[in-house]
Amino acid sequence: MTEISIDTVELPEGHFATIVLSLPGNRFATLAILDHDDVEATCELLRNASADAQRADRGGAMLAGVASEERH
Repeated sequence: MTEISIDTVELPEGHFATIVLSLPGNRFATLAILDHDDVEATCELLRNASADAQRADRGGAMLAGVASEERH
């Protein structure tokens, strides 16, 4: 499972939210630096994905995602 860390960072341009994603045992990570608008948009995307997953678990059609067996 992906390890996630959420924190803040100070840059010359100001303070920003950060999300760090990594796989256990992997020395590489992905870092996202987000301003307030990016945070709001990311939260909305996560809420939509979560609702879509719950809908799929109940047997409904996925609206935003693609089932893993359909990915290439």
